[in-house]
Amino acid sequence: RDAVFIKRVRAIVQVGCHEPPCENAGCLNFPCDGASVEDENSGVRKAYRTFFELNLWDSFPDSPGGSNTPTPVPTLSPSCITNCTEFPSSSPLEPTASPSKTPFTPPTSVPSEPPTRVADSRISYFEDLSTYLKLRRTLIESEIFVSKSKNRDEDRLYTLDGFLNALRDLATEGVGDMLFYVGRGKDGNFDHGLANIALFFAHAMTRGIAWNTCEEVNHHVIDGKLPLSNACGQHGRSYSDDICPQTDAAMECAVNPNLEVTQASVGDSGSPEFFCAPTSTYPFTGYYDPVSGNTGSSTPISNLAGRTDVEGCCFWGRGILLNQGVCDIGRFNYVFGLPAFVDERSSGRYNIDFCVHPEALCSDFTIADTEFNQFSTTIDTSEVRYLIGLVYWADYVQEYNWGYFDYMEELKIFVDSGMKDDSFVDQFSKI
Repeated sequence: RDAVFIKRVRAIVQVGCHEPPCENAGCLNFPCDGASVEDENSGVRKAYRTFFELNLWDSFPDSPGGSNTPTPVPTLSPSCITNCTEFPSSSPLEPTASPSKTPFTPPTSVPSEPPTRVADSRISYFEDLSTYLKLRRTLIESEIFVSKSKNRDEDRLYTLDGFLNALRDLATEGVGDMLFYVGRGKDGNFDHGLANIALFFAHAMTRGIAWNTCEEVNHHVIDGKLPLSNACGQHGRSYSDDICPQTDAAMECAVNPNLEVTQASVGDSGSPEFFCAPTSTYPFTGYYDPVSGNTGSSTPISNLAGRTDVEGCCFWGRGILLNQGVCDIGRFNYVFGLPAFVDERSSGRYNIDFCVHPEALCSDFTIADTEFNQFSTTIDTSEVRYLIGLVYWADYVQEYNWGYFDYMEELKIFVDSGMKDDSFVDQFSKI
């Protein structure tokens, strides 16, 4: 699990540098001359994906002390002088003739609640939570659902009512075993649920709410310019390489090099629109100067990962949390989009393939009339901007358990301790 080691191996493979830094052989921090156009973290993700696929972590579990020595460690026989292989340290243990006891599972003291009672209880609990938040509507909508430009109420893309409408089903019914945590359940309480929602809001305030937009805006300035190829990924990321863990690999969006999509809105940012198109249409892309407002397209301008084109770069961030990449968008599509319809799963809400039509994540989608469908049909996708973030939160953030940090356990400790330890928020922000 040492990402630094993986990055160093990647440097050797890609630029022939065995002991970085090497003269004329690349560098430690990508991108640079002679190095890959991909950001180095994509190599780490692909390595981890391979480890999962080969089941290496389960095949070679960690052992105390960092070695896999047998237990107990063999000892030399006192009579061993020259040929020590003749004297094993101990005889193999004899197996028992038969199992010692029949396994015993004590019965539960109280039968579990009937499904209908559980559903009714969840709904009642959510209504109490919803009422609590609505009583604080003025404060929430004046302090949280406000963009950097402090837009007027009628222009706001995100509202408390919209959030609660989208949250209701995911908090009361869920999808499979996935529920957005609102505090109900084992060792949970109302304050735990409110804190989880507050952290969701806090993250959203730096993302979609900040710019009053459903789509990621071009903001990563390089040498005073905004590369149009930032559509492929900003801050060194490559959204088409943001692959899923092996367990979710089937959910990933396939990258279609011929797909053409143009951003519908840049919100209050004033940034140029993202777009994707094949290199046959745009061999390279230029830049936007945020100071002068001019656009240049005569020479290729690369983003931090080295991309100058926008082929297959249709997976910029969408929704209240601006979820990016083929995994996040593909996972949402699998849960609520066309794959759920095809599989006849109950979660199928939208008869849309969001991998083929990512623009539908942020604007209503119209199915054209065909020989089988006399009239065109428009599908309302206004809740998607909330749902894609809520699904990500329930499926990834709430389930985060890496090393010593278990998000759900740390959340409860944080709340029960009076919410005074900011280190939890700092750790959470790194997920």
